[in-house]
Amino acid sequence: HGQYDKDEAVFLIPATAAAYRKSFFENVGLFDEDFSSYFEDVDISFRGQLFGHKYMYVYQAVVRHMGKATSNKISHVRGFFELKNSMLVWIKNLPRDLFFDKRILQKLIIFYSKLILIDPKPGKILLLLKVFAHIVVYFPQIFQKRKQIQLRKITSDDYIASYLYI
Repeated sequence: HGQYDKDEAVFLIPATAAAYRKSFFENVGLFDEDFSSYFEDVDISFRGQLFGHKYMYVYQAVVRHMGKATSNKISHVRGFFELKNSMLVWIKNLPRDLFFDKRILQKLIIFYSKLILIDPKPGKILLLLKVFAHIVVYFPQIFQKRKQIQLRKITSDDYIASYLYI
């Protein structure tokens, strides 16, 4: 008890435990189909925050979810989508000035470095190369989405950073 025993504002919400208003989708748009699975909820939550939406964790709510029940059987596919989509979230949504913020950049470098250094198997390095290749090939489309998101951003960089510095 303690950490999760009160209602409080949160930056991101898992789609498996979220209740969305119709007006949210009208303002933010739908889930990005480029994600197909994994991190699509992080993407839409981040986008919603940029557009001024706020989220609440309600400690009395109960949700039951069978996470990764199917994808655990095909872990190489899951690995590709998790890595690619986590990178897409940052590329699409992180405000420009925060891209160059040392504290955030350091966290991102450490996070992605650990993926390779903790288990430096050739397959993992190949996976990372496939993800980078995908992002390079699709960068014009990714950048166009980023541009549209950032043009509509109303939330301050300080507000976004306050959650990311944790």
